[in-house]
Amino acid sequence: MLQEPSRNARPMKKFKDAHTAIEVVQIAEQSKFDFDLSAFWNSISKKFGKNQPHDDYHQDRGEMNRKLTQIFEITQREVPSYQSKDLSLIIHGIAKIAFMLKEAGSTRNRNCVEAALYSLLLDNAIHRGLFDTMANHIVALESMATFSSQSLANIVWAFAKVELPHQELFDKVAHHIVSLQSLEGFNSQALSNTVWAFAKVELPHQELFSKIAEHIVELPTLNGFHPQAIANTVWAFATAGIAHEALFDKIAHHIVELRSLNEFTSQHLSNTVWAFATAGIAHEALFDKIAHHIVSLQTLDDFKPQHISNTVWAFANADIPFHEPLFEKISDFIVAFNS
Repeated sequence: MLQEPSRNARPMKKFKDAHTAIEVVQIAEQSKFDFDLSAFWNSISKKFGKNQPHDDYHQDRGEMNRKLTQIFEITQREVPSYQSKDLSLIIHGIAKIAFMLKEAGSTRNRNCVEAALYSLLLDNAIHRGLFDTMANHIVALESMATFSSQSLANIVWAFAKVELPHQELFDKVAHHIVSLQSLEGFNSQALSNTVWAFAKVELPHQELFSKIAEHIVELPTLNGFHPQAIANTVWAFATAGIAHEALFDKIAHHIVELRSLNEFTSQHLSNTVWAFATAGIAHEALFDKIAHHIVSLQTLDDFKPQHISNTVWAFANADIPFHEPLFEKISDFIVAFNS
């Protein structure tokens, strides 16, 4: 088994001062590609998708492709030297970029950096070799004690986001979390992202899910859980086929006691009721609260077809009384939309 090596300190370049993605690449090039790789990928992911100067669209895309290919090669070659935080930031940054490129679609008018990354990540899947190298490196470590809760969550989230279910990696992370005496170091986002990732790649781990569920149930309050964390958590447990009744009951009571559901998006609402219905947990007060909120909305324009479908399916399949105002609201919206 390998010990996690220490990475030699390198002079920090001012990636944070860059205004555009191309400036980030230029800073890396000016350093003769001797720079903090985690800072580079983190900066690129933060600059990605933002408005770029007009000249950035006319840069030599072939040359940019060559530069970024070289950076990918350096990133992969130096995997053994990374500390745990470096690993998580690099993996998270690249996965975030790949996801945003996929979401934007192939017709987006891209600048040279985005075009090169699209070619490398989506057309050629250059990141797969890098992710595989990183996963194997982590699996070979004697211990994951140096990984923070956020780093652990970032790593599995990233692999799930780019749809790379590395069984040994996920098992390694799961066993490490289960072995922890306490999950106090995990905030709501880390907890929800962790279970979401395992469910997304279809590698549910019973002991891990039970440990996280019991931790959440024992919390004095769920006020630290934002709607995204709530929806992701129940979606993950339902998708994994693990209906932890105490967890669902705790979350349901939290939602019911909220003064308003205005912070919940259509996706949050639909995923939540879908999860409860899929798990076979009919919490009437929860469904009633969400139904009344949807009925009170001026419009359902924010509801995508999938959100409408999931919501209708959930209310039809959950063992709760028929909510006529909700179905009338949704049917009127569908009729008006198609007219």
